[in-house]
Amino acid sequence: NPIDDPEKRAKPVEDRDGLDPFVNPAAERIDVGAALFKKPGPNGQACVACHADPKAAFKRWAVEMPKWEPRLKKVLGAEEFIARHAKATTGADVPMETRDNIDLSIYLHNLANGQAIKVDLSSPDAQAAYERGVALSKTKVGQFNFACTDCHELGANKWIRGQWLGDPKGQYDHFPLWRTSRNENWDIRKRFQWCNVQVRANELPPDAVEYGELELYLRKANEGLTLSAPNIRH
Repeated sequence: NPIDDPEKRAKPVEDRDGLDPFVNPAAERIDVGAALFKKPGPNGQACVACHADPKAAFKRWAVEMPKWEPRLKKVLGAEEFIARHAKATTGADVPMETRDNIDLSIYLHNLANGQAIKVDLSSPDAQAAYERGVALSKTKVGQFNFACTDCHELGANKWIRGQWLGDPKGQYDHFPLWRTSRNENWDIRKRFQWCNVQVRANELPPDAVEYGELELYLRKANEGLTLSAPNIRH
């Protein structure tokens, strides 16, 4: 049976409807995120107070993240932006990788569905951060001494341990997502942490500078693809 032979087994095709809440539990969180967007924070303000038409305001926001933030001198991803901006404008504590943070991220990403991914590297700082991200993707870490490129370039387009290892392009047009193997909603930083664990390296905090630059590299590799979030993966 060719299915039993990794050399002959067909590439998997994700054909589940990611926006059907009966199929994808992450889709249930879109409405939850929309409600959080309208919920007043401790200071009485809500996101909707400034962004009265979120469909228009965030039509392309998610596909243009992450981006270089000169005030912080680092690459800022969507989930870190949510954590920082919510605190500054509404007084709400929405730390990265908490349920509320990911629910808001799912909602805001969903508003940009169908838009083409495009990141801004026009500033010298952004370009330098991107180049550091490329270098990080080639840096071997952990007891297994693996780099991102060992799996997703050198080992790409193969079955390994019953899992398909894809190219970098196509790895980031569907986040945030529902991870079936963990029964959890994940953002891209959780995915980075999990990859670190899998190669027996210490994971970094979700707002780590390195993860921001790695995310910028990966987003650039997915440039031109259309966003489809939240989605579902094993």
